[in-house]
Parts: sequence; structure tokens; C-alpha cells
Amino acid sequence: MNPLARVLEDSDRLLNGSGKMDYFERRELGRDVVQDAGIGVENGWFLYPCISRSCELLGVHVKSERRNGKGKREQEWRNYAPDLALKANGKQAKVIPFGLDTLGDPEPGSPVILCCGEEDALSLRQAGYTTLSQPGAGLLEPVYAREFAGHEVVVFYDAGEERAASKDAQKLLEAGAMEVRVVPWPPEAPNGADVNGRLVEDPETFGDWAARMMATAQPLPASDNAPPQREGVPDQYDGASGALNGKVVHPVGTLLSEVAPEEVEWLWEGRIPKGKVAVLDGDPGLGKSTVTIDIGAHTSTGRSWPDGGACKAGGVVICSAEDGLADTIRPRLDAAGGDPERVLALTTVMDGDSERLLSIPEDLDVVRQAIEQVGAKLLIVDPLMAFLSGRHDAHRDQDVRRALAPLARLAEEMRVAVLVVRHLNKSSGGNPLYRGGGSIGIVGAARSAYLVARHPEDENLRVLAPLKSNLAAPAPSLAFGVSEAPNGAARVEWKGETRHTADALLAAPTDPEKRSALEEAKDYIRETLAGGPRGAQVVLEEAHEAGISGVTLKRAKKDLGVVSKKAADGPWTWRWPEGQGGQQEPEPKR
Repeated sequence: MNPLARVLEDSDRLLNGSGKMDYFERRELGRDVVQDAGIGVENGWFLYPCISRSCELLGVHVKSERRNGKGKREQEWRNYAPDLALKANGKQAKVIPFGLDTLGDPEPGSPVILCCGEEDALSLRQAGYTTLSQPGAGLLEPVYAREFAGHEVVVFYDAGEERAASKDAQKLLEAGAMEVRVVPWPPEAPNGADVNGRLVEDPETFGDWAARMMATAQPLPASDNAPPQREGVPDQYDGASGALNGKVVHPVGTLLSEVAPEEVEWLWEGRIPKGKVAVLDGDPGLGKSTVTIDIGAHTSTGRSWPDGGACKAGGVVICSAEDGLADTIRPRLDAAGGDPERVLALTTVMDGDSERLLSIPEDLDVVRQAIEQVGAKLLIVDPLMAFLSGRHDAHRDQDVRRALAPLARLAEEMRVAVLVVRHLNKSSGGNPLYRGGGSIGIVGAARSAYLVARHPEDENLRVLAPLKSNLAAPAPSLAFGVSEAPNGAARVEWKGETRHTADALLAAPTDPEKRSALEEAKDYIRETLAGGPRGAQVVLEEAHEAGISGVTLKRAKKDLGVVSKKAADGPWTWRWPEGQGGQQEPEPKR
């Protein structure tokens, strides 16, 4: 569908039967101004289309009514134009002003208003002003500032954003605006007061108030109007063109002042981040693929996550090289309660007249198309090694990072979570991060990683344990079982939190003899602590007499959660944690 046709469809959905127009009515914004702006709705989120002066869709700013802990509305960007304007560093300028399509030819005495918030802009449009919104005070991209060349501009940001307003005003002047003035808020205005808030407060006097406020707008001080001064740089520096003494200077890198701060967005809160790569490791036959299908099923329907967290519904793309679509993947999705209309399988691509396996990174354009086709929030690659390009050695760190960097960029650009699956290697012990197949660069490129392993106390259960969590504190491990659904497919049954960590799970012995010794040590500890705390030295000596090695005893102690504590003016003791109630290991939370 043509992007602008999609905008009209989304707008029609908002205006006719969505029940969401009441949000704008509560903001004292009429149907006409909302319709003229092309604002739409999808799955409860408002869509603010950013359209160029030549009527091409540049991108869509997506916002929720909900607000985060900082009082800001949840938001994201999507549907960027492929030929989006570039910044000086060659990267796409992704913070797009809302309302560029309303800019006409400059007219003396008819200023253009620049606000910081779509509802603020709509409030002033409703009052008869040509008004645009800059998403993020102080973050106006110079490439978009040039759209205001020749215009008189009034910057009308929220109270408390005066410095950011002056910063963007300077960019407008350097980009060729005829005149730029900044509206100051009165000292008594509370921090964060904004234009739409004033409209809601008193709609009848809003027009007069807006006119008075803009009459107070002041040009930048002379010091702000001057071209940038740098040590050792003469006055012949042209900020608009970047020319120094007639020679264009090409900047390198990215100033952090040009980066819009963002909060981490999550597909599964605290576990799987959106716009990032995550890894799922585990031995064959333990249910990794069944877990990924379950995660995909939750995503496709918006059903709450196993830990009770909220899930936003979205499409899913599955790249699976090991399981059949008809006899395995579809039945598992049905058993997990997923929506097959929102799940797309992508395993092969056409190569001339024949098919071949999808290759990463060569075929990421096809992956992008698949993501767009179903509006995916999750991409599953199972297993990664099957789809990694033959030109990249999975065991060479540099090769792996070169292959995964484009995948990570695609994830960030499309705001989709990427979950890649790996088998464990044959080594044992050591750091769990090194147990996944291939180079350490794979888990290095991921922002979160999880392990699927056998539950050490229940052969019918498995554990999903965090290996790595760069963006949040590690989430609790979850126990689960794999059972047969009525349709004969495998499905996951989540059993709640468990204390077992990835380190402990991979350190557990797999040899039956060693496992028996460990269980014997656990039984000894349960028995010896049955009557209460015991002196640590006594426990060690009695264990030695019983033929239990110190290494096995300490591993059993760790697995059972037994703690060491020094008695007042006395020796160290072993004891059960507070509230555990004696000899039994703590059960997973249900």
C-alpha cells in the first residue's frame, strides 16, 4: 500500500468508530484540526505522520496515552522513508518535525510557530497559526532547519525549555531563517507548562493568551546570533554551510547533543529489548525452539508474559532451519495460543530460478520486507549458525561482528526485537557466556542472553536463566515444563520463578556418578542442619569423615541456598536462609 494511502486509512480509523477521538476532545482539539493533520490510530497507539513539503511520508511518530515513570508519553518511530535526509555524519536524520507539509512560501508579517509537542502545534493551528512541532527540545536537525529558510519563526517551547529553545533558534538562523524569536514564559509558570495545557485550562481566552505570549517573543541575544567561535578558528566560519575560510569542513562522529535521549523499550520487560539482538542458548532437545514459539505466540496476541508483565501485540517473523512448518511450527503456535495471521515464516529466498537458504547479512532486505509485511515486533532466527553467511566464519570474532552489525542496525531501525538461537558447545565449566556455539562475538553483540537448561532437582522441568543483561538488572530465572498439547504438539507450561542461575546450571555434573555424589552431599546437609545452625568447621569435618569431598560439599551448599553466618563472638555457622523453614529447598514461585 502507498504510504500516504496508509496514513489516510489510519486517520479514517481514528475518526470513525475507534473511540479514540475522545483523547483529543479532552485536549479541546476539534475533529477538523485532527483530520487535517492526518493523525491516525492503530492498536490503541496514535500515529502522527511527518510529511515533507513535497507531500512524501518521511516517518511516523507513534505515541501512547500512557505515561512512563518520568511522566512522558510512551513513544517510538516507524515507517521511515528509504531516502530519508542525511545528517552531516552520513546517518539518517530520524527526529522529524511534524507539519513540514504546512510550510508555504515565506510571507512578511506571517511567522511560523515551532512548538515542542504535536498537541501544542494543533492547539495553535486551531487558533489560526501556521504551527509545526519539533519532537525533542534542542534536537532540531540542521537538515530540517533548512526547511524554514526565508521564514520568520517564533519558537514556543514548554516552560523550562528556554535554553533548548535558544539552541534550536540558533540552528534556524544558521540555516537561513529570516528572523527567529523565542517566547519566554513568565517566572511564575510551573516547569513543564505548555500550550495545550493552557487551551484545556481556559479555551475561551486561549486565542488572546497566545497572541499576548507571542508578542513577548524576543530575538536571540547578539552573543547567540554570532557564528560559532572556536579556539584558533577565524571569524570566516559559516555555520550554515560548514565552510571555514571558503573550504567545507566535514564533521566526523556524532555530538551527543544531536542524540535524542531514549528510554529502553522492551518486548518482554527486563528480558527481551526492542531494537536489539538477544541470544537464547541451550543443548538440543531441551525445548529452546518451543520456548521461542511460545514467546512468538505471546507477541502475536498481546497475551501477558509468563511473569505477569504486559505484552504489546505485534507481528512475528520466524526464520527456522530445523523444524517443518506444517508438522511442527504451526501446531506448536496453535498449541501456544498464537495468532497465525500475524506470524510469517521466512526460511528461503529466490536466487534466480531456484531457492536457497536465507543468508545473514546478505538477505536483510528480504528480512526487512517480511518485518514490514506483518508489522513485526519480534524476529526469531533459529538457529543462527544455519543462516549466517558462508563468507563469515562463525568462530572468528571479527567475522561475526561484521555479520551481526547490519542485523543489529536493522533491529534498531525497525524497532524489532531479534532473538537468535544457539546450541551449546562441548566444553564444560567456566564462564557460561563462553558455552554458546561459535565466537564470543555473538553474545558480545547481544544486549541480553538466556540459557535453557535442565532443572537440577526435577527431570521433568527446565530453567530459563539469564546469562547477560546489559540494559537492566538480570530478571529472575523461570522454571518451565514441556508437555504434549491436545493437537499432539509440544507446548511450554511456565512454573514460576526459581533461584537456579546459569552458572550453577552449567556447573552441575552430567556424569551419573558425580550427580549421585552431589545428591549424597545435599542429603547430608539437609540432615545435619535439620536441628538448626551448625558450626562450619564441624560440618566440614563430619562430611570428610562421611567420604564427601570439600568441593562437592560446597557445590551442594550453593545449590541448596545454605548461607554462612558468623555468630556473635563465635565461630562461622552454616544455616538455612531466613524463612526457608528448615530442610527443604525453596520451591519455585507459582
